[in-house]
Amino acid sequence: MRSVYEEWGEFGRYNARGIKGGEALAREIERVAQELADHGGIATPPDRPRGRNARLRYLDSPAGRDALARHGISRRLIKSWETSGRQPSARKLQALDDAYREVRRTNVRKYGRKNIVERLNNGGHGTRMEIYTVDQSQVPESRRRDLENLAQDRSLQVRYVWEDAVTGWAEGDDTLLGDVWEDIIADLDSDWAAYSYVGAVTLGA
Repeated sequence: MRSVYEEWGEFGRYNARGIKGGEALAREIERVAQELADHGGIATPPDRPRGRNARLRYLDSPAGRDALARHGISRRLIKSWETSGRQPSARKLQALDDAYREVRRTNVRKYGRKNIVERLNNGGHGTRMEIYTVDQSQVPESRRRDLENLAQDRSLQVRYVWEDAVTGWAEGDDTLLGDVWEDIIADLDSDWAAYSYVGAVTLGA
């Protein structure tokens, strides 16, 4: 079966700017996941003892300790914070918060799929999606794909696909994301294959 992406031939050969629709969709799901991770987490800032200690407790796991190490926070340094009572530097507090957010987002990715799907399903109403066409301004006129019918960026309410879309995002399954994207653009009433590559996608979620 011919992939929807093949409709463009060798995309980018003549300087068209854009990405696969499935990839753009995955990026937006990632944004939604990050918003969910940031919302409802530890509210107290890391420059307060309560906020700092809450982050350290959250990161008390192999994955958390690995993240701390990547951000330059060793067990010895943590021990010195505990014994000296001194306030860590602003740079180290930022590193601690970065490690916390990294691990929380990873956990949302692994264990929070249901919440993401529920948000995008929106009680059966779905999510409003804006699709922006590729940028052909640098493509020689003779090589431009005819997008005359696609002068307007498209807006549509997307339902029913979110469980598969989130699964594709979480598992890095480009094939599944491509299939989901094809289902989405198949509902467009113009040259739907022209939307296989896009400039961007945004979700109103």
